[in-house]
Amino acid sequence: MHRFKLGDMFSAIASTDFVYIATATVMILALSGCGGSSSDTSIASSCPALTGTPWVPSVSGASASNHNSSVKLTQSVLTSSGPIIGLNQGITSSVEIPVTIDMSQSLGALGSLTLIGETSGQSSQIAGDVFAFLVSLNDGTNEYIHMTSDCATNGLYLCSGGICSVNTNCDMDWTSSPNAYINRTKWEEHQGDLSSNFFEPSVNTFPTCNWTQGSGTSFAIPVCAFNSTFFTTVSGVSQLRSGVNYTAKYVLVANSYASVSSGYSAALKVTATAKTNTSANVGGAIDLNFILVGTNNINASRTTKGQQNLNTLATQVATYYSQTNANIKLGSVRSYELPCESGGDGFADATISQLGALLQKSGSVIPSAEATGSVNVFLVSSISDDTSGANSSFTILGVDGAINGPIENGTAVSGVVVSTFDSLDTYNPSCSSSVTTCPLSSYETDFYQLGVTVTHEMGHFLGLNHPSEYEGTEHDAIYDTPICTAQQSGLGFITVNSCLLNDTNQLASNGSKTCSADCPSSSYSTTTGSFCPSALSCEFNYVMWWTTKNFQEGSGNSDGNLFSVGQGKIMTYHPVVQ
Repeated sequence: MHRFKLGDMFSAIASTDFVYIATATVMILALSGCGGSSSDTSIASSCPALTGTPWVPSVSGASASNHNSSVKLTQSVLTSSGPIIGLNQGITSSVEIPVTIDMSQSLGALGSLTLIGETSGQSSQIAGDVFAFLVSLNDGTNEYIHMTSDCATNGLYLCSGGICSVNTNCDMDWTSSPNAYINRTKWEEHQGDLSSNFFEPSVNTFPTCNWTQGSGTSFAIPVCAFNSTFFTTVSGVSQLRSGVNYTAKYVLVANSYASVSSGYSAALKVTATAKTNTSANVGGAIDLNFILVGTNNINASRTTKGQQNLNTLATQVATYYSQTNANIKLGSVRSYELPCESGGDGFADATISQLGALLQKSGSVIPSAEATGSVNVFLVSSISDDTSGANSSFTILGVDGAINGPIENGTAVSGVVVSTFDSLDTYNPSCSSSVTTCPLSSYETDFYQLGVTVTHEMGHFLGLNHPSEYEGTEHDAIYDTPICTAQQSGLGFITVNSCLLNDTNQLASNGSKTCSADCPSSSYSTTTGSFCPSALSCEFNYVMWWTTKNFQEGSGNSDGNLFSVGQGKIMTYHPVVQ
């Protein structure tokens, strides 16, 4: 269901100057294998017939009036061009491409600046992809991205004999100055992610945090650099610096070369979105675009049962996002279809490597006017992993294109993809046909997981990481989400059971409590449906927990699906929340 990184490794092919990305970032989840893949280039000469009437969403409380009318977006498109560099080439001033951003307006306490960087026009002689990396952002007083000197000396990667590996000495420099990103990993995942199957654009939203708690040593979570250094005060309100021009600097990196000779260049387009939000409270509203992919999903959505389940799914998502710490309501909920004739059946049983092309379909399926306030949710039949290094024991429930997705359609990261397992018209058989939406007590486990998965992947799109990644060695930078480091014996990753007993998994911000104290294993039972969904110290009670939730059919009892205060602030900065 969820996203974790298996590693960054580049393996050799014949040329010593040409390298190949061999592993990928994947989003996984948990119990049994999944199968099926199909070509996105072949469309059946005779497509199956569609039956019934298209689904028109009916979601209680969803309304365009939920949007905050005081939130304003101001967009500008900036263009330039510059040299292409390889993975092993230094990030020096001679290869940086500057663009100037007008930040004359005051954005308010929860206002933000989002920069989308895209490349085009590289020579056909350059194989692979070229990424735009944001390496500097300066507001005239502060530098938000401090990189170590080794980045200029040796580049992002160290390459030898056609093999490249991460240059661990090229990182965010915290020795003398704060940073918008806690480390290289959290910075690089916003730059297009060289090791993933989802290419371009880079998406960076500032601020990246907003809290005063934290420590430079405890759990490697420093005090938020914006609250401690970068914010200025306008009329008593702490916010991004305004009344000035910002300078952003990008480098254009080819993912298939250790080095690129001089003379090769590409075009750079930067879309700058300034979000003015003078509200003192987190939240707002988002529109949802559900895209039903393939004949099976479309036909299921045109049945009475399928429409009941889809309405229930949207209502479940609305319930999770409306909780106090997020306070995000649903605006308009819309339905679109990607039928066989448009290539939908070729994507229905999708592979990981197809998903970028599927998300690009958002540009043709969804009207451009419905991009800036919307999250696109593509419902496919299944997702299988055709990338190397995957754990075949995991079932992939959902995939998000990027941490912090773009406020535009038609890119390889414009939305999320979730598996229905061709069950939209069969889920929840005990739910009465007389109701528009089903009560929680009639949910089947698989349907419950579907709603949690959509919510979780949307959380990634709005800028959230897992509190702890699956290995338990890497964590988000949010001060009030717990940390779990205890791997399940013999499995090599964290689980509910291992984190239930882990006494090192709680931050001081929550009173130094541990999960084992707040929810002892003696009172936790999946058999009887005895859970502790409100225990803040248990990481598996957060929406962004990396794998599935425990759920008891018939009672509706389950693990929690919480957002923390800090997570709510990060999501509020995203320009899609209005």
